[in-house]
Amino acid sequence: MNIHRVNETHEHIDLIYYGTSDSAEVVPESPNDKWEWLSREEIEQHPNIRSKIRRYALEALDAFDSK
Repeated sequence: MNIHRVNETHEHIDLIYYGTSDSAEVVPESPNDKWEWLSREEIEQHPNIRSKIRRYALEALDAFDSK
């Protein structure tokens, strides 16, 4: 869960879910979206992933690597 205040009267509460897939197929919600599976190394090196998203992705990989 990520809770953060945007301003004095606005707060965001983000629920972050991790999951697995039996398929490598990725079906974007919109034809203009670009979705792809990335390895840990690709996530760490990708220049266009925001730091918060990178952290969540690596945490998800860590959570499933330990099971």
